Amino acid sequence: MALQPVERGRGRAAGRRCDPLPASLDLLEVDSSDRLYQIAFYTRTVGDAGKILLVVGLALAVIGAVFVVGSRLGLGRLPGDISVTSGNFSFFFPVVTCLVVSVVLTIVINVILRLWR
Repeated sequence: MALQPVERGRGRAAGRRCDPLPASLDLLEVDSSDRLYQIAFYTRTVGDAGKILLVVGLALAVIGAVFVVGSRLGLGRLPGDISVTSGNFSFFFPVVTCLVVSVVLTIVINVILRLWR
């Protein structure tokens, strides 16, 4: 099917369904079997995946930095953390460290959510 120009602001043209398109293609009505539409949709979804991977990578870098700084500040060796060593067996459960991290994350997330609104 050939591309047909449509008026801006019309959600439906000639009774056919108009799929959402990127801003560069919003003046064209495109059938979903059209090759141009398929390329535009693929480009949009790949771009979104790239953004998601970038955010996930940055989040992992921040978490890694927190672990490095936290170990230097003594997180994981607080009074109340359980540590049992016997022969070849050792068990460590950071109870107090978990509580401290939980409280700090709760405060940070609440502040972010209140600023977000």
